[in-house]
Amino acid sequence: MIIVIKNKFMKKIIFLSLLIIIPLVLTACSEKEQSILLFVSEDCGHCAKVKQHISDNNISAYVEYTEIQAYEAQENYNLFNEKATECGFPENQRGVPMVYEKGVCEIGSPDVISFFDRKVK
Repeated sequence: MIIVIKNKFMKKIIFLSLLIIIPLVLTACSEKEQSILLFVSEDCGHCAKVKQHISDNNISAYVEYTEIQAYEAQENYNLFNEKATECGFPENQRGVPMVYEKGVCEIGSPDVISFFDRKVK
């Protein structure tokens, strides 16, 4: 169904509305992509240490992040490897816990904990 708008004033309003709405939608989508990802595994002692630190220090109240079980689903594993590759980690130097934000990764509990502590300050 095609709607024909004959009123020039309405055309201008629709055009200006689109000029405002499209950048807002694109910004919202790009911010979602740039969120913090925390890759962990259920049977990882170092991951448990990071999660306990986040809990003990109420970091999730200050830092928005998405926790992803890196090895429990192929889709998660692919995302983990994609982000590790983006950060320049060779395949033999990848592991969890790993945190990713805007092309930067930290691997290992001390570095991941420091990452979150810096975000709170």
